[in-house]
Amino acid sequence: MPDPTLRDIACRLTFKATAIRDVELRDLIDDMIFHTDAALGRENARCKDSELYFSEENNKLKKRIQVLSQQLEAKEIEERMYVQSQKDVSQLERKNMFLKQEKEKLDSQVTNLLEERARWLTTQQDLVKTISMKDHELLKRNE
Repeated sequence: MPDPTLRDIACRLTFKATAIRDVELRDLIDDMIFHTDAALGRENARCKDSELYFSEENNKLKKRIQVLSQQLEAKEIEERMYVQSQKDVSQLERKNMFLKQEKEKLDSQVTNLLEERARWLTTQQDLVKTISMKDHELLKRNE
């Protein structure tokens, strides 16, 4: 059997070694925690900077999208108005052609009526001359 004193000394040395090792391990763990916290702090700061940057960029892009949306909407309205005006122009051109045709028909009818009236007036003049001549002949006979 081993010596109890040696065993006692060995136990104490083991306990002290464990305690020293525990202290060194705690110091190592504390150092690791400190460096990890520092690295995480730097990373957190970088992330916050990135978040701020991307937030600003996002706001700029949203404003740009809003401006482009308004421009697109204005362009679409302008295009619809242009298409509508083209339809209106086409409709007015068709109406103008129809009215020209109607005018030509009416002009033709007026020309025909004027020619007919001219013939009628000529006939009336001929009748008046004939009647006047007959009256004149009757007056001569009666005299």
